[in-house]
Amino acid sequence: MAAEWLQFQISAPLDPGPNGSKAGEGLCTLLSPSYIQWDAMTFFCECVINQVVRVLPKEDLPVSQGVELLQAVLNYQTKDPLILSCLLTNLSALFPFVRYMNGFMPSVLTKLFSAVPFELNTKGPRTRSVKAVRRHACASIIKICRDTPDLVLPHFTLLSSHATLLFMDERLTQMEKYSMLEAQVMISNHFNNYEKQRDFLAQLLSPAISVWSSQEIQRAISSPEELISYVGAEILKGLEEVESPCQANRSQLSFALYTVEGVLRRARWPSDPETAKAGGFVVGYTPEGNPIYRNPCSEHVLKLLDSILSLVRSFNNLYLPEVVQKMGDFYAKCLDVMEMEKKCILGLTQPVLDTYDVPVYRSSEERMQGFFCTMYDSCYQVMGNLGPSLSQDFYSIPDLATRLVNSAFCNLSNVPDFRLRAMLRLFVKPLILSCPPERYESLICPIVGPLLNFLHQRLSQKWLTSSGEDYGDLNTESSEILEIELTRLLTREMVDLLVTCCVAKKTSEQSTNKAEVDGLRGVNQPEAEDEREDEPGSAVTRVSGVDRSWEISDVK
Repeated sequence: MAAEWLQFQISAPLDPGPNGSKAGEGLCTLLSPSYIQWDAMTFFCECVINQVVRVLPKEDLPVSQGVELLQAVLNYQTKDPLILSCLLTNLSALFPFVRYMNGFMPSVLTKLFSAVPFELNTKGPRTRSVKAVRRHACASIIKICRDTPDLVLPHFTLLSSHATLLFMDERLTQMEKYSMLEAQVMISNHFNNYEKQRDFLAQLLSPAISVWSSQEIQRAISSPEELISYVGAEILKGLEEVESPCQANRSQLSFALYTVEGVLRRARWPSDPETAKAGGFVVGYTPEGNPIYRNPCSEHVLKLLDSILSLVRSFNNLYLPEVVQKMGDFYAKCLDVMEMEKKCILGLTQPVLDTYDVPVYRSSEERMQGFFCTMYDSCYQVMGNLGPSLSQDFYSIPDLATRLVNSAFCNLSNVPDFRLRAMLRLFVKPLILSCPPERYESLICPIVGPLLNFLHQRLSQKWLTSSGEDYGDLNTESSEILEIELTRLLTREMVDLLVTCCVAKKTSEQSTNKAEVDGLRGVNQPEAEDEREDEPGSAVTRVSGVDRSWEISDVK
């Protein structure tokens, strides 16, 4: 039934219905007859195919039928973003059949990479449906590189050439470029050769290292005032940008940070100890006899540590009272929690029908909010991956506790609750989980003790203040309710941190493996800086299709 329905939809002409999309003539809306049929078919086919692949023995799989459907999907061409998103979901569902037929992998890669720069031939900013297609394609590429690297590795040259060409495309957002980098790093993990992988990662990191080492960036990250000036003082003072270099500056800073994050997040040594030893990844053994691994990106990333710590410190100091007072109300709004994140915290539903084909950004304030939000989260993503990824190379840094206290933990009294949540979840928890026991006394105790004491005092005061509020009399979208919910969420993060400290911890390797399974950060984290009207502040909305893999997120 699934096969018949899929073949029927592929052969049927598109019917956009009486009310076509505003984005272009002949394009479907969420209420178009063709889209409703495609969406229902996609949901049904994905459920059926996933069960068939998971449950049936290999010898009983309908290989010839699966290969036929895969070929039909690869051959189908459409310029409708809603239909194309459904098509990509079907491609992901049928991908396991690539294993049973030689010659399909290049066609699959070409199909996915061609959807990454998808555009409508219309002027104006991108719509949400277009953006969904692009993220969907990026997520699918990352998924196959993560789940089936053995199929992709023989075609690494093709993957790398596609990714390199897209990386040079100025129309791509920084987050889409991040996805291209992530895919290459994940496949490089299967080189099983330390020297070869180290040299490849050095090549990927080289453009970002040049940015980090430039005098312009070093000055920009030296203080909150310099950072504000670099990323767009005109906008932060309430003025609109017109041909300002600040757009390029924000994009440059995003690129430098995302590149380091992508390499740190994905670069790993082989999971098999013997393979790791043969490939040169083992540098010694613990007293218990466990191997000590080295990450092929350690050497390059640690050169940038001072710059990353300086950027984190400057972001925290953006909330200094004297800086906020100097810049004014518009600046304070740009540092505030985003509207979409407010709705998530308050549990309010997101409208879809009236927003799928409208521009993503509407104002300079939203743009700057998106930039600050994702850059702040990315800083702590980088910090949180340093321990699990670099292991001994990171934890053996002299005076590490002091350096962290003076950067990641500075000015916490002025940092708002929604930022503290990200810091605890993305940085402090993995820092503790992956820390070797011999570093507890010198690193964890000087950090966690004062941090928990600070959180206890801050939250105790907030609970005492909010206990007098009459919850039932408040508007559900009011700032008071938001404050109460944020206090609850931050309290949960603190309790989770206490559990991490007090309960038998996972090993660094387990934490690393969980990070690999948790999700596809590169496509689900909101865009920090998309100069073509991108959407900040939330994981991807399911505009079409039902490919669950591209909705998973370990960020939001």
